[in-house]
Amino acid sequence: MNEIINSVKENLTLILAFLTLIAGIIDNSKKIAAKPLTGFFKWLGSRLNAEVIDAVKEVRERQLVQEAYSLNEFYQKHIDGEKLTREQYELAIDMFEKHLAVPANSVNKLHLEVLKDYYKSHEWDA
Repeated sequence: MNEIINSVKENLTLILAFLTLIAGIIDNSKKIAAKPLTGFFKWLGSRLNAEVIDAVKEVRERQLVQEAYSLNEFYQKHIDGEKLTREQYELAIDMFEKHLAVPANSVNKLHLEVLKDYYKSHEWDA
């Protein structure tokens, strides 16, 4: 048994190269659905980048919350009849569209359409 283990240890590089070659052939085969190399590298990448991925998600969530507050402020000003600039409307439309792309958001598509119609029909000062 020790001889087998020592033999494997001595030829580990060769064995790994052979297994990688076989996995590469399987990965490139269109008839075989399993992709061992692709799966392994995705798993490895997610493990190596887990902290970065979590940090990016956290930053994005904070950004969405800030945008939601900005949209609420914008709508309150709009409802109160304050004179808003063209740029403020364009920014609100952009933020709305971003929120619509995020699943489980509270932004209604109808609100975006109403905002776009108002923006198109409004007479802007030159």
